[in-house]
Order: sequence, then structure tokens, then C-alpha cells
Amino acid sequence: MPEDFYIDKDNYIESYKYWTWETQEIWKDKNRAEMQADIWYNRMRNQTALDMIGDLAKGKKLIDVGTSPCWVETELLPELGASEIVKNDIIFSEGIDLVADACELPVEDESFDFIICRELVEHV
Repeated sequence: MPEDFYIDKDNYIESYKYWTWETQEIWKDKNRAEMQADIWYNRMRNQTALDMIGDLAKGKKLIDVGTSPCWVETELLPELGASEIVKNDIIFSEGIDLVADACELPVEDESFDFIICRELVEHV
């Protein structure tokens, strides 16, 4: 496993400042193995998305529907090579460009060339 795969638990929790205090309390009780499993799971999901998307988003205007400042923003979106990325979520948090319900986005049809919703599907 790559050296950078392993991270410090306290820094991991701190990096999720935007989470609610309840979520942070839950994560404080997780052991290293559970945290490493979560890291692995999210990195594999990102890699799978990258493998599927390939070069399709390169140079395109992309909207990430249902995102949050998390794995997608830090590890997936920068790798896609999109010319512009708009981050949407239903609630405001740091890094969100467009606060709106995914079913009623206040944008014109065909405003984006590419749509990704890696953090949305499990909530519908």
C-alpha cells in the first residue's frame, strides 16, 4: 500500500471540519482499521469514476451535483481536466458554488457539457 495511503486519525477528522459535531464524534470512536477501510473505499470509488469517465470531461464545463468538500473535490474533480467546474449541493458549505435542489437546478438547459453526481446517488 502506498505510504500516503495511511494518515493520522486526528488530521483526518480535522479535515472534515464542515461535518456536524455529531459526525465528528462518531468518527472519533472509529479505530484505525475502520478509517483505513473508509479511505480505501472512497479512493477506489474515485478511481472507478476516473476509469469510467476517462477523457470525456477534459476541456468541458462540468457540474458536480450533490457534492461536498470531500473526496470528490480533493481527489476526483482535479483529475478530470474540465475547463470549468461548478459544485452544487442542497445546503451551503465551503466550496459550494450553487446551492439548489438537484431536481430543480436554476440553470438553463444545456448549460453544462458534463454532469457528475458521485456523492448523490446513494441518497436517492
